[in-house]
Amino acid sequence: AGHHFIQAFKNPGSEPDRDEIRKARNHCERAMYEAAEAGILRAVDEIFEFRQAFKGVIIGKVIPDHTDIRALAIKAQQMIAEGRTSRSSPEQHATEYMQTFDELVSAVRKLHAGEDDLNEQAKRDVIRRRTLVLGVLGAIVSVLTFLLKVFA
Repeated sequence: AGHHFIQAFKNPGSEPDRDEIRKARNHCERAMYEAAEAGILRAVDEIFEFRQAFKGVIIGKVIPDHTDIRALAIKAQQMIAEGRTSRSSPEQHATEYMQTFDELVSAVRKLHAGEDDLNEQAKRDVIRRRTLVLGVLGAIVSVLTFLLKVFA
């Protein structure tokens, strides 16, 4: 981009070369969507890693729009998969990627904002499962003890 920009203004006192300015701008737009693409891929990974981290917890109880966030991540994956072949212009492509990246960053922040509550919910779920298992085992032991006394 810098090279084209310098070429556009290499003749002082004359009009800048519009073709060189266009080339410089296209390089900048391409750099924008490539950077946004990398950010999108990272954000999508983070969303799916978050789900794995809280696999046993119903995330939607704490983060009501969790399914919308997952849908956004899937949509972003599809957009990346379509690649550069579907864009109508570098400017439009850069704009779409930057908007999607901004949406994903916001979504990831929402997920992380609910992390403490999800950890607390996970702890409560473990306690409930332990209590249930101990209750069932206690009932089994009581029945077995009763049966041993009756039939002994």
